[in-house]
Amino acid sequence: MSCHESRAGSTLKARQKAIKIGIIGNPNVGKSVLFNKLTKGKAWVGNWPGVTVEKKVGKLTLDGISFELVDLPGIYGLTAYSQDELIARKFLLEGKPEIVIQVTNAINLERNLYLTIQLLEMGFKLVIALNMADLAEKEGVKIDVDGLRRELRTPIIPTIAVKNFGLNQLIETIKEQLDKPAPFFKIDYGPEIEEAIEKIRRLIDSPIRRLGLKIDPRWLAIRLLEDDNDIVQRLRDMGFEDIVSEARHIRDELQAQLNESVEVLIIEKRYEYLLNLSRKYVRRKTAEKSLTDLTDGLDKVLTHPILGLMVFVSILYLLFKFSFDVASSLTEVIRVTFSQHIHDLVKNSLHPEFISSLFVDGVLNGVGTILIFIPNLLFLFIGISTLEDTGYMARVAFLSDRLMNRLGLSGRAMIPLLIGFGCNVPAVMSTRVLGSDRERRLSVFMIPFMSCSARLPIFLLLTLAFFRENQLIVILSMYFLGVFIAVLTALLFNNLFYRKQVAGYVMDMPPYLNPSIRNILAKSWERIRSFLMKAGTIILLMSVVIWVLSVTGPEGYIGPEALRDVELLSRSWIASFSRFLEPLFKPLNWDWRIIASLSFGFIAKEVVVSSLAVLYNVGVESLPTVLSDSLTPLAAYSLMTFALLYTPCMATVATMRNEVGLRYTLLMVLYQLLIAYTAAYLILSIGGMVI
Repeated sequence: MSCHESRAGSTLKARQKAIKIGIIGNPNVGKSVLFNKLTKGKAWVGNWPGVTVEKKVGKLTLDGISFELVDLPGIYGLTAYSQDELIARKFLLEGKPEIVIQVTNAINLERNLYLTIQLLEMGFKLVIALNMADLAEKEGVKIDVDGLRRELRTPIIPTIAVKNFGLNQLIETIKEQLDKPAPFFKIDYGPEIEEAIEKIRRLIDSPIRRLGLKIDPRWLAIRLLEDDNDIVQRLRDMGFEDIVSEARHIRDELQAQLNESVEVLIIEKRYEYLLNLSRKYVRRKTAEKSLTDLTDGLDKVLTHPILGLMVFVSILYLLFKFSFDVASSLTEVIRVTFSQHIHDLVKNSLHPEFISSLFVDGVLNGVGTILIFIPNLLFLFIGISTLEDTGYMARVAFLSDRLMNRLGLSGRAMIPLLIGFGCNVPAVMSTRVLGSDRERRLSVFMIPFMSCSARLPIFLLLTLAFFRENQLIVILSMYFLGVFIAVLTALLFNNLFYRKQVAGYVMDMPPYLNPSIRNILAKSWERIRSFLMKAGTIILLMSVVIWVLSVTGPEGYIGPEALRDVELLSRSWIASFSRFLEPLFKPLNWDWRIIASLSFGFIAKEVVVSSLAVLYNVGVESLPTVLSDSLTPLAAYSLMTFALLYTPCMATVATMRNEVGLRYTLLMVLYQLLIAYTAAYLILSIGGMVI
């Protein structure tokens, strides 16, 4: 043993570049827990090239050599039918990992082995982490690990990721496998199919070797027999149109000979092989206290169409309560610290006045805007990560899947949409739990219409001034209007961009598990850090830009007093811009002050009320009276509608840009402005005819 370790260690030291390792597995097998345990927090989050699906990369150092671990999306196979499968397979083909770790669920190993044989057919050096080994034992599942290891010619390490069990052995196995050849693996598909595979393999073998591509020719031949569109296109792009045509001819001849679908026959052979594996190496006996019994019992309640919905609403309420009420004291501390203590310290320390105001009203205001979201985001992500780790999120997806499918989404999209009623920023960020690029975009398009808590002060102000007797009904109508517009948006964009795509997905219900505190904190920190690094920079920049436009004007520098003096502010670029837009908003009966306050609302929707007070030169308590003299009730309802539907705060816009890219963000901003203006105008026009 010691000699072998010494040899592996010396081989490692001879390597100069980071050794790339892919971590793959079905959804809900504990893959992210194992990834976080191995990397020990030395990980970063980005997006896969060309898509907004989250990419996690981490580092592991052994004997002074760096390993780069890439956490691939949770998938059931490598057929490349879904976005996640395409991403995983593209990495395997182009990223060229030296070793692939497949994380499997020991309780339902049979379901995981289909991916195993696909990886082995691709010719990869594979190490299987047989995760949740303790739960399998409790469930009465007995796996002949040694027999299965010999059959597959692949290392299999029992692990319990949440308890760190087996991880050291897994790391040692990775080191041992580095300089071993990939195992030879072959499923016998029968004489006719094997003959066709061999014909195509001979066509491919020489060109592939000539180009130096590390792709198993047999696997490539099988994919061509299965008429894999992605592989066909790749070969065409490399100039192998003749090979594609010949392979298709061989496939057509075979299909005519067998009078059956070749793809179906190949899949049947794989499942036949898996069934034999299961019979030989997996035994199930009834345990005294079965985890399945507990899971089934809970699922009878949690996936029930009525009881499950009641439980879900209750959990969501507690999640909001935890995220916003608990965080409120921390948010207040941040607000007071920046608005008073640091504000006064910087203002008195920096000179001249221009520099002082730039840092206080521009930079510090932007930093405060960023940090004020952190407590809410942190607690919310801790709650979501806990629900993910326990397995409850899969039940939420199942419960709401039928409803969401009508909008072109899967059930998983329900959580981000409902979070949007609290705050649009974490709602947009939580779309990362969604599997496909299209689902994330559709959800992000809908979320800004969910009336967040920041819009409520605007509704309270205007209903207090104009609808005091029916205040609750009017405010509720805003929430229902937002949901209605969100639904229409989903239907519109789904039919416009994705009408040929289906949102449904297949999933296993994972067992209920104790959450890993370390994993929860790691996932929450990754999401917080992403917000700080990407969205935070945009928020800071926009805060400074808005400050510049407020303290300067056509006459030049006005001074920071403009932020508190309506007379001075009326000479700023913000006021000039608002007066320029005044004719556009004349049909809505708004003057430049309302337009300016809505412009300031881009910083944060709460600012609209305080901006109106400054612009009308009154205290907030007197504002309802002043507004009641300036607007009609119908115009006020129209203004509420616009405030509900127009561009959300810059923090949300910055987060949207981070999640779906600049092009889709600009499209959404323009779309929202158009919808907001149209809805406000229709309310005034139709209301004027009715009343």
